[in-house]
Amino acid sequence: MPGPTGLNPGAVRGAGLIEVAISLLLISVGSLGLAGLQLSAKRMGYEAVQRSAAATMAVDLLERMRANRGALASYRIVGLGTAAGGRLPDPLSACDLNACSPTERAFFDLWEWE
Repeated sequence: MPGPTGLNPGAVRGAGLIEVAISLLLISVGSLGLAGLQLSAKRMGYEAVQRSAAATMAVDLLERMRANRGALASYRIVGLGTAAGGRLPDPLSACDLNACSPTERAFFDLWEWE
């Protein structure tokens, strides 16, 4: 005998279980998508911090060069900071505490910035 919906109650068996399985599948796919989005946001946040630090360091060196215009050519050292080049030796005097020539100041700025 058909039910109030016109369907035989025996023919509708298992429909609830299929709906639950599909909803679990959708929830799991959505959760994986949210986890991927969270990971991507974290990665982008880290890159933003690194870019901000690089920009701050570049502005710092440019400000030092702008303040020491008399020795701009001294700031150009070929190979500095590359695999072929090396590190600068320690400066002869600390220009933040002592008076220095413009060339010594440029060398100290590069040493301190490195």
